[in-house]
Parts: sequence; C-alpha cells; structure tokens
Amino acid sequence: MSMPITRLTWNALVKANREAVAAGWAQPGVFATGIGRRYRPGAPASVLYVGMSAGPKAESVGSGLTQLDSSKASRDWMIRRENRRSPFWQFIERISPDRMDIAWTNVCKMDRLDVSSGDAGPPSSKQWPMIADPCLQALSEEIHCLAPALILFATSRFRAEIKNLLAEHGFLKSRTLGDGHTTIFRSANGTSAITTRHPRYWRRMRLARDEQIVATAVLNLLNRQIKNHGAHPPSGALR
Repeated sequence: MSMPITRLTWNALVKANREAVAAGWAQPGVFATGIGRRYRPGAPASVLYVGMSAGPKAESVGSGLTQLDSSKASRDWMIRRENRRSPFWQFIERISPDRMDIAWTNVCKMDRLDVSSGDAGPPSSKQWPMIADPCLQALSEEIHCLAPALILFATSRFRAEIKNLLAEHGFLKSRTLGDGHTTIFRSANGTSAITTRHPRYWRRMRLARDEQIVATAVLNLLNRQIKNHGAHPPSGALR
C-alpha cells in the first residue's frame, strides 16, 4: 500500500514541525498513519480510527521525519498493545481486538511538550493555527487514500475542523445519538463517519451508558456494511 500522505503535504508537515520545535513548544517528529496488516482500503469493515494526537505517548511511539519510518513506528507501537489500559485503545478493541484490521491516525500530527512539567499533548489553541493547515490536509489525504467504510473520530476537540473536512468529502449529518454529543454522518457512496468524545471522558465521568451507546452504533454501522456487501467480519471483531 502506498503512503496515504502526499510528498508535498508531508514536506509541509516536516517544515511546520521544525518551526514549532524551534519555537520551543513541539516535540520533534511527525506522526504518520499506523495501518494494521489486515486493513484493506474500501473493505466493508475498514475503520479509520482518529484521535487528537499521540499525546503523552508521543515519544514512545517514535515518530520521525520520514513518512515510511513514522508509519512503521505507529503501526508497530499500535499492535504491540503496550497501552492496554488506555480507554482510547480499549474502546477500539471492541471492534478489532488485536488492532490489525484498523488504520490509526490523529488530527494533529505533532505534539506539544511543556518543558516545565514534561506534559505532552495536542497543541494549545494558540499553537494549533501554526500547524493546522498541513495537519488537516494530511488527514484529508488519509481519508481519500485509505477509503474507510467508517471513520471514527474519538477526539472531543477539533469538532469544527472535522465537520468542515467531512463536508468537503461529501458527508452530511444524519443524526445525533442518545448521549446528546455523538453525531453520525453519511456520504452518498454509503460510507459513514462518527464524531464523539475521547473515551477517556466517559471513564473519567463514569458514563458507561454513553460509551455503550457509541459502541453499539459503531458495531451496527459496520455490521450493516458487511451484510450489504456479503463480506466476512474482521477476525475476532464485532463482538
């Protein structure tokens, strides 16, 4: 499979990262898509799982400045499953227990490093505009290249940017789920997208019901895709 992000956009990300590092707020390295070995673009059960950024685990993920190396680092870290206690990863394991059937990316392709506290995470609201354009262009290219049947945004943040991006790809709002926050979008070609909270929020606020609502919606959408195409579900998934 070819790399999802074009060379032009990747170079723009590297340039933005170097400038952010020089400004003193970003970690060096650009995140690239982690693609499970069983992921197949366009397959009825293909899921692109989108987070905010690599966050506190950015250093251990090991993103570099070449897309091939960063993508391999992301995939290897994802399937090693060293982060089994993470609500973000526990949630997607309901869909793909060994994570081999999904592709993983983040809205933000680089991370903030607060040198005073060692706290890493997505850029602040003031830092984000400095890198937003290449990050969003990269995400658009990932969606186009990976052609997922379902895009699952578990981010809490970046809602306006995600909504605009989905509109550019022909997705229209379908409905809001019973948690009052999660939204389902559909495109003319039958693919779906879901925007929801970061799973850490459900755990912190003890909202097991909301988490189950979203999980059920994801499973129902994928099962419908599989049934319509007469395909088989991913190994060990959709439980």
